[in-house]
Amino acid sequence: MASSKEKETQVGKNIDNKADKNPLILDVFGLSNFNPILPIITAVIAYTRPIPTLDRVFSITYPLYVCLANRFRFDRNAPGFSKCAIRVPLLREGRGPWFGKYIKTMGIIGMLCPLLVQIVAPTSIAEAAAPHLYLALCQGVMESMSSGPKFYAAPQLMIPIGFNAYRLGSLKTWAWTAWQSFRAARQHMDGGKIMIWETAGLVLAFANAVIWTYHLFVFLLLRVLPQYLDQNKFPDANVSWKGQMVPVLDK
Repeated sequence: MASSKEKETQVGKNIDNKADKNPLILDVFGLSNFNPILPIITAVIAYTRPIPTLDRVFSITYPLYVCLANRFRFDRNAPGFSKCAIRVPLLREGRGPWFGKYIKTMGIIGMLCPLLVQIVAPTSIAEAAAPHLYLALCQGVMESMSSGPKFYAAPQLMIPIGFNAYRLGSLKTWAWTAWQSFRAARQHMDGGKIMIWETAGLVLAFANAVIWTYHLFVFLLLRVLPQYLDQNKFPDANVSWKGQMVPVLDK
């Protein structure tokens, strides 16, 4: 059997090979190659739906901020990369069958159903759900690009936390719009008719509000975040603070 040192060497070679395959423009910020399907879907939503300007700005500036933080504050995970540290999953401890079900539920309610709404629902229902879906897709793209060995754990975790916190505003707007549409449709419909799309849109909006609020304030902040505070497992870069305000890497 191979010794632990040999295994670490092999892991290091695998990490180096993976990192070497990334284009230079991505590797500068520690990003990895990604599947183009999700970015294409995101671009289609951005082009065909009325996404608020502020949401578009956030979807560009926040990932840029995280990338700059990974490059100039955390040195592209240089300490961990030099030690051939193996990338860990989002939830390091307490994983089990429940976790797979949890992720699938989040994916179905938070991504798949809103995507189906964009395809088959009336325009007003689809447009109400589009901004939140657009931001969720942007988060998914950024999470896939930051999953490589040169992206430090802290900025990697900043992606879901930051996007989820910002999307609370979109969730509120979506739920309120869905509620207004439901009320307006009920006032103009006969009592015996069923408002299928208005009801579906309202249920989906409130379901997303519940799951994403729980995901941010319980799962991410209370369960995941504390597991990333151990600097023995996640060695930090050598940084000094210029004027106690600006981080500067010590080479």
